Amino acid sequence: MMKVCTSTYPICPMCKSICSHDAVTGEILGPGETQLQIMQQAKEAKEEVRRQKEEAYQHRMQYWAALAGQQENSRGQSPKKKRSLGFGKASTSTSTSSLTATTTAAAADDPDIAALAHIQDLDPSVLEVEWLSSWHRKAKQDHVFAKSLLRFGSLYVGDFQARDKSFDGLGELIYANGGRYVGQWRNNQRHGKGIYQGADGYEYVGDWSDGRKHGVGIQTLSSGERYVGHFQDGKIHGTGVLLAANGDRYEGQFQDNRPNGFGKFKKVTGDRYVGNTVDGLASGVGTVSTADGEVYKGHWDKDFRHGSGVCFYPNGAVYSGGWWRGRWNGSGIYVSSEGIKYIGEFSKGKQHGKGKLLFDNGDVFDGHFIQGVAEGKGTYRFYDSGNLYIGDWVANKRHGHGTYTFVGGSSYTGDFVSDHVEGHGTMTYSNGNTYKGDFVNAEKHGEGVYRWKDGSVYQGQFEHGLIRGNGKIVYATGHIYEGQWQDNKKHGKGKFTYRNGDIYDGEWQADRRHGVGIFTWNPNTPQQENYEGMLDDERRHGRGTYRYADGTVYCGDWNYGKRDGIGTFTWPNGDAYNGQFVDEMQHGFGSFFCASTGDTYEGEWVMNVREGHGKILYASGKVFEGTFHEGRRHGSGVMTYSNGNSYHGVWNRDIKQGGGRYVLHVANGTDAGLEGKPKESLNLRVFGY
Repeated sequence: MMKVCTSTYPICPMCKSICSHDAVTGEILGPGETQLQIMQQAKEAKEEVRRQKEEAYQHRMQYWAALAGQQENSRGQSPKKKRSLGFGKASTSTSTSSLTATTTAAAADDPDIAALAHIQDLDPSVLEVEWLSSWHRKAKQDHVFAKSLLRFGSLYVGDFQARDKSFDGLGELIYANGGRYVGQWRNNQRHGKGIYQGADGYEYVGDWSDGRKHGVGIQTLSSGERYVGHFQDGKIHGTGVLLAANGDRYEGQFQDNRPNGFGKFKKVTGDRYVGNTVDGLASGVGTVSTADGEVYKGHWDKDFRHGSGVCFYPNGAVYSGGWWRGRWNGSGIYVSSEGIKYIGEFSKGKQHGKGKLLFDNGDVFDGHFIQGVAEGKGTYRFYDSGNLYIGDWVANKRHGHGTYTFVGGSSYTGDFVSDHVEGHGTMTYSNGNTYKGDFVNAEKHGEGVYRWKDGSVYQGQFEHGLIRGNGKIVYATGHIYEGQWQDNKKHGKGKFTYRNGDIYDGEWQADRRHGVGIFTWNPNTPQQENYEGMLDDERRHGRGTYRYADGTVYCGDWNYGKRDGIGTFTWPNGDAYNGQFVDEMQHGFGSFFCASTGDTYEGEWVMNVREGHGKILYASGKVFEGTFHEGRRHGSGVMTYSNGNSYHGVWNRDIKQGGGRYVLHVANGTDAGLEGKPKESLNLRVFGY
């Protein structure tokens, strides 16, 4: 809370007075009395007192001169008895009580000098009075100039009224404690113009009435505080100027010794206050301006800004609205030095309750505040983007449940944590897609369901805004994939089921079949085919086995979708080829087994046809080895029979040509067994084949 200033503006430049002109606008705010009048009256009062004091001094000089003459004339004679005023015991009692009651009341009403004003010490029963001169006695006048010695040592010198037995006129009273009063008297009371000086440095110069300060006067305390202005019944009352010992100044209206009414404070620090006061405190309507440039205009209560008012701060900020004990309270408007504007409710100096905050960049917040921070429900609209947030707030941040709508049409509804989308929520995109699930730091992260406008649905894991981990997607076309993902693409192991029933179950890389997998076409039907093996970029590549619907099986090398390399091809009838393939065909070296005959060909192939050098192993046991052309024995070759005999010759399209020779196989593997046998027998053996 800012300390309330009790300063005042300088003398009004418009009327040179303690007036009620607003120092800024010149508007008259209330009644007042000119300082020049007060100062003039005070000056006149001081001059009058000075004159009276001089007159009293002259009277004292005359008195002492007369007294000296009397003493000279009476030398050698018995001293004369001092004449008493003739106060009897009976009459004295009444006068004393009257005087004492009067002076006591005066002292009680005069707290500034009550301890010094010992007028109640007057006791006519012991009061001794000496006439100033004989001609006064002879004249027998009612008013005489006399010296009076009071009880407790106080001394009065001045005019005395014998008839009423009282001080009356001009006189000086010197108190036993050192204080003194010089001025006019009436009926034992200070009345008229006079000066009182206390032993402690207190001084009052001005008007008196019935023993009390009353009228215009100047009061100076021992502390250095000084007041110039009006008094009433012993108290500061009316219009005046109060100068504090530390240099602070108040100019305005007083009541009961305190500033009351309209006035101006000016502190030595430079702070100023112009407005109404009650019991010395700013109350009512007033304006304060501090040395550092702060200005407040509005209502006050007991030195607190209280009610309605406007404050201009040194940094350029402005507050206008309700106040309570020096702090913003109720409805108000605050504009910061940066141009941020708040319109709404305040409590204890801070935004509290319903309010609207308008930022310098055009952003607008409309919602609830608790002790200066946005708390509860609120709406925030971004000026630049046009985006809108409606939801919960905690400590000036979006926190809790809310809806964030993008100007493009997208929107998010769900949890927020410290200004970030975090927790569980639903994101609806402008293109019609939606996501419902977990968020971390405004990104899809965790478990969630993503729906495309076309009807496709993904359910599974997300990481940093991307599909990553395990998940299942059902395409609008009917395809289904369930497996691993990375960066929105199928990656790792997964199963893809096509809408026609085909299935691929295996490894993926960047949304393409890659690695080891099983592809099944037309599963659970007579037309089922499948491939099990390696793939590269969606194509069979590497080692793999393909099972055709007709029962044909190929197991071997593949080169980007084609049989290429070493492999085995098995037909449903039992035929089998094992060897080299090039571009889907047997090509190179390979063996072919014919299930129907049991024969096996081993040799060279060209485009699925035996071509070049090869060997046929017949089921009967014979073996042909030679040249093949277009799948047939063609050219030189050797036919070895099961008994070991062989024929060496030429074949043309599987037919032996003439000019060949037979070679008989000897059982023991040597010609030694023929020795001694007839030659005819040998020839018969050879040519009898």
